[in-house]
Amino acid sequence: MNQPAAVRRLCLAVDVQGYSGRDNRGQLAVQSRLKRLLDRALSRTGVSPAAVLRQDRGDGQLVLLPAGVDEAHVISTLLRELGSGLADGNTADGNTAGGNTAGGGRLRVRVALAQGVVHEAATGYVGKAVVDACRLVDAPPLRSVLTGTPGADLVVAVTGDLFQDVVVNGYAGLSPEDFTQVPVELPDKAFSADMWVAVPEVSRRPETGGRPRTVHRTRLAAVVAVPLCLAVAAYAAWHLTGGPPSTAPSTTSPVTTFSTSSPAPVDTGAPFVFFDPTGQISTCGPVSGSGWVPPGFDLRVYAEGGDRYFPAWNPARADRATARWELEEIYLGEVKGKPRRVRLYAVLLPSRESAKLTREFEEKWSFENLPPRVVATHTYTVVDGVC
Repeated sequence: MNQPAAVRRLCLAVDVQGYSGRDNRGQLAVQSRLKRLLDRALSRTGVSPAAVLRQDRGDGQLVLLPAGVDEAHVISTLLRELGSGLADGNTADGNTAGGNTAGGGRLRVRVALAQGVVHEAATGYVGKAVVDACRLVDAPPLRSVLTGTPGADLVVAVTGDLFQDVVVNGYAGLSPEDFTQVPVELPDKAFSADMWVAVPEVSRRPETGGRPRTVHRTRLAAVVAVPLCLAVAAYAAWHLTGGPPSTAPSTTSPVTTFSTSSPAPVDTGAPFVFFDPTGQISTCGPVSGSGWVPPGFDLRVYAEGGDRYFPAWNPARADRATARWELEEIYLGEVKGKPRRVRLYAVLLPSRESAKLTREFEEKWSFENLPPRVVATHTYTVVDGVC
C-alpha cells in the first residue's frame, strides 16, 4: 500500500461558540453563514474556495489551504476578512444572543492556525499541524478568551512556529504586540503546547454596561489563566522572592487596612493580611497573605476595576497549618491613573458558592457588589509584568 503524499499546508480550524445551544433552525443558519464567511475570506486572500480541502466538524470546519501559499498574506487577510465578515453578518442578523432565529443569531468564532506536513487519509486528514489546529481551537484557554471578551466576535490562536516565522517578522502588517503567549495543557489528550492568542480589533463590538471597548493584553492573559499552567510560575516566584514572610508582613510595608463595611467574618483564628514587601503588584503576578481559612470556606480575591469587582478564576491555595494563602494570578480589571493603583479584597466564601463561582466564571466574571465576608483589603501600585 502506497503512503499518501506528504504535503506542507496551512491548516485553519474554526469553531462556533454556543452551537449546541441552538435549535435545528439556528444550527442550519449557522452552518450556512459559516461557509459563506469562510468562502468570502478565502476569496479575499486570492485562494479559491474550490482549491481548499475541508473536513466538517459539526460546529466548525477544518480547512487545509493549497501548498505554497503566501502564509503571511493569507493569515493577515483571513483575520481581517473573518473579523469584518462577522461584524457585518451579526449586524444584519440583529445581534440576537440566543441564536434561535432565522439567521442563527450572533455568530462568535474561535480560529486556530497551524502549518506542517499533512496526509490525506481514509476518513480525513492526518499530521501534527491538523492535531495542533484542532486541539488549540477547542482549548479551554481559547474558549475563555472569547467568553471573557463579550465585545469580540473572533478570537485567534496561532502555533509557536507560525508566530516565530510569520508574526514576529511583521509580515503583511501582522504585529507580535497584538498576541499573547498562552500555555495549553491537555493531559487527557497527551497534548502540551504554547499558543499565541489575539483578538482582532476589527471583530470587536461596542460593549454595554460601561465596560471599555479595548481589550488589554493584561486582561487577555488573565482571562486565559489556567491554574495548572500558572502553578509552575507561581512556585518559581515564591522561591525567587524567598517565600512569604516568616511571621507578619514587614514593618516597612504599607499598613494593611481592613473592611468595616461588611458583616463580621467568621472566627478565623488568625488575622487576614495581604503580604506587601514592595508596595507593588505585577499586572500578571501572584498575591499572597496570611489568615486561617476555616473548613467549609474558600478564600477568594477580588480586584476593584471601575464600578465592578473582578474575582480571580480560582480560590487561593490555603495552608491551614501555617495560616498562609497564595493566589497564582489575579485579574486587575482596568487600572487607570498615575500612579496606577488597584484595591484588592480578600473574601471568605462558602466552598459551595466558591465552586459555583468557578464553574460559572466564563458566563459571569464581574460583579456590581462584593460578597459579605470581606476579611481584608489592600491597595497596591500596579507595575507591568510578563504575562
